[in-house]
Amino acid sequence: MAAATTSEVVAESTTAESTTTMTLTSFPNLLRQHRGRAGVSQLALSLAAGVSQRHLSYLEVGRAKPSREMTGRLAQVLGLTLAESNELLLAAGFAPRYTRHSLNDEALYSGRRALDLLLRAAEPFPAFVTDADANVIRANASALPLLELARHACDPLNLLLATFHPKGWRGAIANLSDIAPCLLRRFQRERVLGRESPPAAWTSVLALPGVERWLHAPHADKELGAVLTIDLAVAGQRVRWLSTITTLGTPLDLTLQDFRVEWFLPADDASESAWACIRQAWASGALASTVEEALPSPAGR
Repeated sequence: MAAATTSEVVAESTTAESTTTMTLTSFPNLLRQHRGRAGVSQLALSLAAGVSQRHLSYLEVGRAKPSREMTGRLAQVLGLTLAESNELLLAAGFAPRYTRHSLNDEALYSGRRALDLLLRAAEPFPAFVTDADANVIRANASALPLLELARHACDPLNLLLATFHPKGWRGAIANLSDIAPCLLRRFQRERVLGRESPPAAWTSVLALPGVERWLHAPHADKELGAVLTIDLAVAGQRVRWLSTITTLGTPLDLTLQDFRVEWFLPADDASESAWACIRQAWASGALASTVEEALPSPAGR
């Protein structure tokens, strides 16, 4: 199989080219919320934004109205996402600055090219491009064995659902009960908290057997060693994966800021050798039949 990125393997995102829907909140309240979340004082924020503390205090109580330039500067200093920056601009009475395009749009050619380069750089190991909800938008050729293993769990593929669904990777992850609390809390922290409604995948995963118990299990990071690994057993081989996440550094489009590239890298030499055997089995067609035999019968699916 060619080592090109597999845009044909996973359906492309069909995100509309409109800005994100937002609930309008008063500018003073929103500014105070973001400053509190950032943990900075009025003085520190005023110095960083190049405005007097007195003027900033007036902005926070509604006694002064910000300019568009000042609103953008405050958003940058506070480290707001593009969507949050748009929300702050709307609250101040200005049109949103950032738009959302489909990944296939010509306007995103450079970002799309960068994502494809990252996927190719990950070869011969799996890598996925995911959106804000962990839906897989693109994958490299080396991810095909993992895609095959999860194809009965969800369509299109979602990494969270693939991990915890009984027809996905759940039965193949030997240490899932150990790492599940960390995986779930990270997803909750990064992709659920602060949103008006949770991603559909989050709601679906919480409904799966045992997941709520894992989410609320006692914190046990110290027992997992220095780095969390995912121990995957496939076709008689066992691979310990490290997960690495890459994002674009300076996106100016809402779609590109949502995307992240998740790399699965072998944690040791034995895992690297085992993965080579799995890829060889996949190339010969043996892995597909092994996975099919391990799945429930069609009547039970």
